[in-house]
Amino acid sequence: MYLTIYIGNLILGIIFFAFVLKKGLNFISAIKIFLISLIFNFFLRGLLTLLNFFTWFYNPIGRIILNDFNYFLYYSATRFWFDFLASLLLGFFFGGLFFIINLIFKKRLLSNEEFIIFPVNFIIAGWPFNFFLPVLVLLIVFFVFFGKILLGKEKKERISAKNYYFLSSVLLNLLNIIFLPKLNFWRFG
Repeated sequence: MYLTIYIGNLILGIIFFAFVLKKGLNFISAIKIFLISLIFNFFLRGLLTLLNFFTWFYNPIGRIILNDFNYFLYYSATRFWFDFLASLLLGFFFGGLFFIINLIFKKRLLSNEEFIIFPVNFIIAGWPFNFFLPVLVLLIVFFVFFGKILLGKEKKERISAKNYYFLSSVLLNLLNIIFLPKLNFWRFG
């Protein structure tokens, strides 16, 4: 069932990547992307929780399991919700960390809308490969920075890789889809 979530987030990430490449990313569109991602994930995970409940309810063995409703809540939380909440918290944590790094470099590294899409990218990348997202983002910023130095661009210009965040998330999501069945010990449920 968790594969449904990863494929849904993969499609969402591809749509966001195409949108950012075509229209660009500003503060309002970053907030819209954040809200769409939250609504989509709440809907999809809530729907899977509901479908799981009805599957157990209409199954004689599942009905026995539902006698202990706390087990159902535990199962649904670990199966559908904990990785989402962990990804969201990691996104806010690394967004704050990059915000501090940006302040140290006098706001030349990242723009304000990039901090809003950090949690979205962590959700799209998915657990557990979203741990590699900050490293991938730093590598992208590093290559863009040195590419601008080699091309002789102005040094006061903001170094931004916001067009590539969703691409990084989509690539990490694909790694999750490919390798997560082999890495079940990383799953919460």
